[in-house]
This record gives sequence, structure tokens and C-alpha cells, in this order.
Amino acid sequence: MELSTLIKGAEIGDLIVRLIAIWNADHPNVAMAKETYINAIKERIPQIKPVESDATYLMWLDCTDIASDSDELKDFICERSGLYVSSGSAYRSNGGFLRFNIACPQKMLEDGLKRLEKSVKEWKCS
Repeated sequence: MELSTLIKGAEIGDLIVRLIAIWNADHPNVAMAKETYINAIKERIPQIKPVESDATYLMWLDCTDIASDSDELKDFICERSGLYVSSGSAYRSNGGFLRFNIACPQKMLEDGLKRLEKSVKEWKCS
């Protein structure tokens, strides 16, 4: 549906509700993805701690047990696996934190998790 069609004659509250409904229809169940992701990280990559929050599709990963420099870890992960994560330093974190987007199809989320797991194992060996 065109945005201009949504806006014509709509109250702002109604518009927001309609836009959220459209967004939800086009995206995976984020709550389910978040729960799946958190459990998988805890099981498969215990050195990394998912930071549980009410945020929607962005997950923070506490990597302070394996790295103090999130930029270095982010670059390593990207170079080794092609997985793009955001460094916490970009958001004024104290270092050792990464941000991961989970608003993607389940298959892509699983692929990202495998790449992250592989990269962390390689990071520990380097």
C-alpha cells in the first residue's frame, strides 16, 4: 500500500497503527526470533552473553569475556565469515559489545548464528 494512501484522512494514531501492521506483516516474528537467538547464543557460544532488553530487532552481545576492543572483534568476524555486526564503540559502549540485527528470515538468522559461532571459535585460537 502506498504511504500517500495511508496518510490521506488518517488520524496520526490510526496511521501509526496501520504502519506497524504493515511492518509486522513484512517481517518475521521478532519476539520469537529474539528468544530463539538468545537461547542459541547461550547454548552454542557461552563466551558471549546476549543482553536481554525490550528493544525490537537489535540485539546487543556482551563479548567482554573474549574481547575488550569491539572494533577489532567486529572486523575479525567480518573478515573471517562475511557477517556484518556493529561495534559497540559506534554507540559509545565501553568496548567488547557488538550489535546484531535479528529482523530477518529464520534461515538468514541461523546462517548468521553459524558464522558468529565459527568466528568466535577462530578468534579464541588466534
